[in-house]
Amino acid sequence: MTDNQTTDMNDNSEIRQTISEEQESKRHHHVPRLYLKRWCNERDELYEFRRFKKNAQVKSRPKSPKYTGFTWNCYDLDGLPITFPTIGRTHMEDRFFKNVDQPADGPLNLLNNLEIPSSNEDRTSLAMFLVSLVVRNPWFFGAMRSELNGTYFRELVTKFSEANREVDFSHFLASESGFDPACVLLFEEIIINKNILDTIINFHWDLACDDNSRLLTSDAPVWWSGFPDNNRDFFAMLSISPSLSLIIGNSKRTVDRVKKARTLFKEYNDNICKQAFKMIFSNNNNQQRFIDNRLERFDKYFALSNRKFMDFFIVNRCGKYLSPLEERLRDLRGHLHE
Repeated sequence: MTDNQTTDMNDNSEIRQTISEEQESKRHHHVPRLYLKRWCNERDELYEFRRFKKNAQVKSRPKSPKYTGFTWNCYDLDGLPITFPTIGRTHMEDRFFKNVDQPADGPLNLLNNLEIPSSNEDRTSLAMFLVSLVVRNPWFFGAMRSELNGTYFRELVTKFSEANREVDFSHFLASESGFDPACVLLFEEIIINKNILDTIINFHWDLACDDNSRLLTSDAPVWWSGFPDNNRDFFAMLSISPSLSLIIGNSKRTVDRVKKARTLFKEYNDNICKQAFKMIFSNNNNQQRFIDNRLERFDKYFALSNRKFMDFFIVNRCGKYLSPLEERLRDLRGHLHE
């Protein structure tokens, strides 16, 4: 890796394009199929573990990635075509997340071949994909929409308006349909913020192999350990397959220390099971008891990676680039005054 790599500016261009046709998707995959396929057997199936009733025993069943890891109509935003007639209500699933996921497939294949991506393009795609895996679940999405209907987005817009007094956003804030475009704005702010991505791509990256092929994944698959500041180390870990994981950290020393931990893979599985929302995935049916003892059992772990990532986001969102939110609000000026 070269020093001070910067985000590949071309990677995000497709995400900002509008679409003219009505979209038909109903299964909105918050755990992408191209990620889950790495746990599949020769029949294109993996094991899904869920607890169908509170306190009931976890059940497992073989599933194709197409038929798991999704929520029906999760990202439907009826207000989008009201504000922007050329954008369909399923824009986030059919355009935004598609253009986050597809560029990550090649770099994920590099990781599977035990090669750390070195180009800005590949590292940016993977960094974006990693961030999306933290925040794209329906529970975070629901909480974010609740915040938008409260004060958070109004505060962001008000601060931006005060700094750019020639732009008046009062019509946008007064419109009920304006909160759906706000969801898209805020997801862009989180997932494709170039200051955040630059920070991640310049971390130290490494791979850890599990010869026993026991690594799980879940609907909250990123183990996000703290955030970087002057007083503590930081690392994040994501299983890439049953036998391989990606570790990123704020220094080589941190990553090397993590890799040397004898219980690393058990700790990873433990954390992603405890912080999972509803679903755990495996390439076998041998860890059901382990999963049953953790899934939805520990309230303090619920959405833990979301909370830790948002701490990281708040610290690193501002930098040499305009944030996506600032760019989008600036670009909205014409729409608001038509």
